[in-house]
Amino acid sequence: MASNLLKQESVCIEFLDSTLPIYSTEKPYYSNVPFIEAGAMQTNVKSVKCAVSLLDIRGYEQHFSLDVNGFELIRHKADFNEWCNGPQVVRDVYPEIANLLKRRLGKEVRIVVFDHTLRRSATHGIPAGTQQEQHDGTGNYAPPSRVAHVDQTYEATVEQIRLDFGSEADKILSGRFRIINIWRPLQSPVQQHPLILCDYRTAQQDAIPCDLLYPHTVTELSVFRYSDEQRWYFMDNQTSEELWLLKIMDSESRRDSTIAEYAAHTSFFREDPLGILAPRESIEFRATLAVATRVLRAFSPRETVSSSLDPTTPGPRAAAITPAPKLPLQQPWREWLAAELKDSDGKAGAAIDRPWLHWKPNEDDPSEKPWLHWGEGAAARLDGGPTSEMMGTYPVVNHRRLVRS
Repeated sequence: MASNLLKQESVCIEFLDSTLPIYSTEKPYYSNVPFIEAGAMQTNVKSVKCAVSLLDIRGYEQHFSLDVNGFELIRHKADFNEWCNGPQVVRDVYPEIANLLKRRLGKEVRIVVFDHTLRRSATHGIPAGTQQEQHDGTGNYAPPSRVAHVDQTYEATVEQIRLDFGSEADKILSGRFRIINIWRPLQSPVQQHPLILCDYRTAQQDAIPCDLLYPHTVTELSVFRYSDEQRWYFMDNQTSEELWLLKIMDSESRRDSTIAEYAAHTSFFREDPLGILAPRESIEFRATLAVATRVLRAFSPRETVSSSLDPTTPGPRAAAITPAPKLPLQQPWREWLAAELKDSDGKAGAAIDRPWLHWKPNEDDPSEKPWLHWGEGAAARLDGGPTSEMMGTYPVVNHRRLVRS
């Protein structure tokens, strides 16, 4: 299958502006805790919009797979509608997601679904993620992601497994372990802010580690710089029965370079008047997958088809020249976060002004993400402060085994 068979359109995607001098000395970060004491910004991530040719895979879905490209599309109908009821989603949908992954990836795979996130784009002139939209009684919606990213790095995944699995962690880490994202539209077809994904083989050298801060944990994701070698894909007019499976991290890629480790992803805004009237609503789940003992890998028929595409299909990019060692990048947020989490006066009012001082994850509802609104007051106090357009882009790790299979 030649790539010119796929329908193309030119779109603008946001990437980290890695040319800025700040990133030569300071590590990128996002903070879900406002830095009121320091008067500092909640992020140092500056993005740049770049035009890319986006390819529509409709009709050619069978040519894309998790292990080759980092993503694939499957079909699954959900007999469930209470998406805003987080505890009910955990009880009724998490087991279904675990079984869905087992059917696709093998019954020997151990699966733990640990998180889900609801998203909604702007509607009727209300910006995505604003307080008016978030507090309309329909759930904790985050806005669609804007900057190309992957939710967790290899190192962050290892740390998460050690926290989640305790004494079992060493055994899990000795085998193949993965984080998989399952993404489903709730309203269809998707006309605005569709999920778009990058072929792993074309973006291996473009990932840049980025700290992600919460009151209870600090983790690490990857943001991406632009390269004209990248290949981006989507599913036009995606329906609620068409689900993306995409890799966040796969340890096997460290042993076998032909296996995709992750799929960079984001969304884009379509300049379409009709699309503005049809906001995107979606839900995504994240799951840890483990195989306790390493097994010899065998291509599935789907992967065999995908790897036998015509020579125009991109192969791995040439290895980059190893740069000279650099000094560790600065992380100024460490001092700011310590100051923000210190309840120095001990007054009850501190929790009102700074709810992050006493917040803990809701283990019955991982979709409860109050930091979507924490930045709103801070933005009013800090000149040029962040808005919820940026905050809440990435789901949190609750470090609790919610569903085991």
